[in-house]
Amino acid sequence: YYRTKLPSMDQPYTHNLSDIKVTSWNVRGLRKLIKLKQTLSRIKQLKSKIVFLQQTHLTDCELKSVRNRWPGQVIHASYNNYARGVIILVHRSIPFQLTKIIKDPAGRYVITQGTILSITLNLVSLYGPNENKPKFFEDLFLTVSALQGHNWRRL
Repeated sequence: YYRTKLPSMDQPYTHNLSDIKVTSWNVRGLRKLIKLKQTLSRIKQLKSKIVFLQQTHLTDCELKSVRNRWPGQVIHASYNNYARGVIILVHRSIPFQLTKIIKDPAGRYVITQGTILSITLNLVSLYGPNENKPKFFEDLFLTVSALQGHNWRRL
């Protein structure tokens, strides 16, 4: 079933994957409640359904404030309250069935695998190093390819 009119924020999603609004944003910290509220308000204005946030600077304990305010799934990798941290937000109107999560212990990425409308997807929120670190990206690509069942070294 496909609709031509976009659903409201809370209606179940019945569109093609290409109709899902996706946003990626380096928020440079969400520890202050006012900044978190402003960020989530802007995401709502944009009508984004899948959101990748980088540099959240939140600890595992502080993520409760995000979970209490975001209507849907909150998938994260934390480091400490001064650096890094990434989040994937999936709105409850998106029927994302999560099957696997891989978190970087250094809080630089979170990789998820799941399905939307019977299509398998990998969602990755990434905050890469700001210096030349080829090994980081090689390891990341190998992790994603292993999740997909590919071996990039053989290709």
